[in-house]
Amino acid sequence: MTELEKLLGRPNLVAGAERLLYGYDATPAAPVSPPDAAAFPQTAEQVAGILELANRYGFSVIPRGAGTGLTGGARPVEGGLVLSTERMNRVLEIDERNLQAVVQPGVVTAALQAMVEKKGLFYPPDPASRESCTIGGNLAENSGGPRALKYGVTRNFVLAAQVDLPRGQLVRLGARTVKSVAGYDLLSLLVGSEGTLGIFTEATLRLLPLPPARSTLLAVFEDLEAAARSVGAILHAGLLPCAIEFMDASAIRCVEQYEPCGLPESAQAILIVEFDGGQAQVAQDARAAGGVLDAQGAVSVEIAEDAQRAAALWKARRAAGPALARIAPLKVNEDIVVPVAQLAKA
Repeated sequence: MTELEKLLGRPNLVAGAERLLYGYDATPAAPVSPPDAAAFPQTAEQVAGILELANRYGFSVIPRGAGTGLTGGARPVEGGLVLSTERMNRVLEIDERNLQAVVQPGVVTAALQAMVEKKGLFYPPDPASRESCTIGGNLAENSGGPRALKYGVTRNFVLAAQVDLPRGQLVRLGARTVKSVAGYDLLSLLVGSEGTLGIFTEATLRLLPLPPARSTLLAVFEDLEAAARSVGAILHAGLLPCAIEFMDASAIRCVEQYEPCGLPESAQAILIVEFDGGQAQVAQDARAAGGVLDAQGAVSVEIAEDAQRAAALWKARRAAGPALARIAPLKVNEDIVVPVAQLAKA
């Protein structure tokens, strides 16, 4: 502890009761597993110093972003030191000409998105916890979200990164170029490794021009399988929404009881479908998708009349997890992935 205090300064080290705050993640009802201490480095060199001490004295290090994950990656197993990147929270550069942002790992995802959107730019990855999760955690988990259908996941938007390896070596991976294919793709290996192969201390992220238009549809179904089949039907029609989200009757009722959002409680299932892009193309795609949904048996198809209504629909979808947890605190969260053709059976 003495050497950690010397490296970080006493305000950046917690060893008392406060360490309990770093003994859990967002897994519902999971027991608290407190670390022996929690450290809050503010530079890559301090992260390297912590890892060097860990190797010297043989204590475990558990990297942590905002603790919003559900996989246990940020949870201590038996004591050890939680290394929180929450104070490394600066946006170092927004390069508008090259469509890039350079950020530290503690930057909150939604804050970065709001910042670049003011400049007419767009960072697509949108995990459900984007209002509180951080870029470092997104990199560690290779986070996705509804927009992964069109844009992919976090790995698809990382151009380069600075990483502290387990023995404290500081390395840079990737390149700030559109194409970088020479040698092993170690950066892709690190993204999604949950802190087991290294700790991200800086990332260069790829940005896109902000789509000028967006259209959100709500399709209501009396038949659950018809709703599931509609996903494939939309894609086979040559349409590529930026997001398609499904909710069954149980999820709809739970959300409306938890935080009423105007969803039809009598429905067996709903689909939320969103398109983005140029104004004319988005309008055309939304009309075409509405026709496909009607043909698949939708009882009704609503095109959100404004951004406020669209935001309410997405708020309802993002509330599904907390709403279900209120009823079943011990529920087990699983991301089940099946081929599109098998959605109706799943």
